[in-house]
Amino acid sequence: GCGRPKNQQTEPGYLTTAYQWRDEAGVMNFSDQPPELSAAAPTLIDSGAREFFITIKAESAALPEALEGSLRAGAKRTYDQWHSWLGQEALVRSHINLRFIGDQQSFNHLYGDAHKSMRAIGFYRMRTNEAVVLYSEPYRALAQATAFHEMSHLYTAWHLGPTPPWLNEGIAEYFETLQVQWQGAKFNASRQHLRLLAERGIIDLDELLSVTGDTWATRDAYWHYANAWALVAFLQHSDRGR
Repeated sequence: GCGRPKNQQTEPGYLTTAYQWRDEAGVMNFSDQPPELSAAAPTLIDSGAREFFITIKAESAALPEALEGSLRAGAKRTYDQWHSWLGQEALVRSHINLRFIGDQQSFNHLYGDAHKSMRAIGFYRMRTNEAVVLYSEPYRALAQATAFHEMSHLYTAWHLGPTPPWLNEGIAEYFETLQVQWQGAKFNASRQHLRLLAERGIIDLDELLSVTGDTWATRDAYWHYANAWALVAFLQHSDRGR
């Protein structure tokens, strides 16, 4: 179930200023520094305590230093996006526990039998405030995107409570495209989803909005994910949509 985390943290937040802007390609960017060159002027996100913390652990695996740095920077940029959507006063104090499991059998034991129709490489649990990512050899290239996806579910649950699948998964798919460079990040288009949508077309909006959690991952799951991403990306592209 979704809801706000019970184990609120007591560490102080950090003070920082963040900027957001849309570049010449129409891609949304976030960074601690304003852009050197951009077609649009950056928007200053109100400085203040962003009460966000992340704990990263790896089991049966060793994470590259560069990956851990990207995860921390990307998580901060994700929080900046929620700040942009909701404002400082609406942000929920949060602490994410990010677990990477290097052994497939151990991951399967943690995941359980849910949604066997899809091969899971990540999941989240509200009761422990954790996002769990499979980090065995075949899936290491997907680890960063998977982590951003699963962490997004925690953000959404904390800030919005229970949400319909199209919004919950659409936001997660949107954050999955986050590309990090140093302390900056941008949200790219999903080429995989665009290819699928080009092949199959889009789901009727009424149908997409009415898909329940019980059927989301058991029937046309990948098409559902692609359409949910497209809708959220479309809404994010304009002030009115946001």
